[in-house]
Amino acid sequence: VDSPAGEVQSDEDGEKEAAAEVEAAQMEAAVAATAATVAATAASAAKERARVAAEYAGVKLKEEAARRAVRRRKTAEVKVRAEAAKAAAADNVQGYTIGK
Repeated sequence: VDSPAGEVQSDEDGEKEAAAEVEAAQMEAAVAATAATVAATAASAAKERARVAAEYAGVKLKEEAARRAVRRRKTAEVKVRAEAAKAAAADNVQGYTIGK
């Protein structure tokens, strides 16, 4: 024979169990939300690192291009001076042989 007191106790236990399950589900949702926030922050940080790395690489490429341009200009100047020296030497040799 079931007593009304037993039914009340059973209902209270069921309510407590349901409340505990709701609380556990809320905690799991909070943990999942925190994990999503952490993942979004990590993705944002990775994106920023990639942007900075690309910017750095662009700067390095520009610097290297500038160094190559300076080297080409200096090489061209050396070639012009060498040609001028060669021409001057040829004139001196020609003047020397003619003057003899």
